[in-house]
Amino acid sequence: MLEEIGELAEAMSADETAICSEMADLWIISTCLASQYCIEVEDPAPLTGRVAGAAERLDELVVVAGGVARAVNYYDGPKTPRNLDGWQPLRILLPAFHRVLAGLAECRGVDLVRAVGVKLEGMVAVDSGRFAAQYDPSIASSLDAFAGSLPSGGGGLKRLWGAPDWDPDSLTRHNAEVAAPHVYSFARCARHEGLDGFVVAIAGDGGADQRLAELVEWLATLDTSRRCVAHRRPGSAAWRLSHPGGDLCASVVVGAGGEGFLLFQPADGF
Repeated sequence: MLEEIGELAEAMSADETAICSEMADLWIISTCLASQYCIEVEDPAPLTGRVAGAAERLDELVVVAGGVARAVNYYDGPKTPRNLDGWQPLRILLPAFHRVLAGLAECRGVDLVRAVGVKLEGMVAVDSGRFAAQYDPSIASSLDAFAGSLPSGGGGLKRLWGAPDWDPDSLTRHNAEVAAPHVYSFARCARHEGLDGFVVAIAGDGGADQRLAELVEWLATLDTSRRCVAHRRPGSAAWRLSHPGGDLCASVVVGAGGEGFLLFQPADGF
């Protein structure tokens, strides 16, 4: 996103085609980021013809993008904030980014609706094969299985992340290693972004309690901060995973057809 803002700044003195292209890139990239964190955003609005501000909008865009980068660096990257006082979550920053970008488009007379449409039409041909596919927990296949096996499409839990597919032929440690980066990221962002849960789908419900215990203990062991601790909830099969980014409650959920799921949720009130 920040790279594209630099390219937009360079294009501001160039032809309108370049400006349209860079603005469309920014809208698409920020929308994909919002989708990963289950954040609803508006579609780009058509030109209104109203008088907009001057190029200070570009400065505003940089400021908001800096906040987005700060959040992503914490949730998915290596940078832990000194403190989280006054933390601005992506669910606030990304809609703000879109508002500023739309204002800048108005300022330059850019039809953002058309620009995004043109960019999307050409993207498959231009970008096919350029980027390696990376895992997106917001569109995990485990979420489809979870929604299809519970009443009301997931028991009222809407904003969910999911783990990569469980490998029944591998040890729990291997499955924990695959899921761990996404669980840790969820622990850091769930409370701030209002995410409801993280789903791990396992084959059948047989031995689910044991798998949950093993998985949580491995997640605690694998955390490189050495500050992650697993606690068994007294008198129940539920667990608490105390992670530096935020504590999670872990429990077993059995679907209508006997499907087994391990559900991690922010541990408020555990």
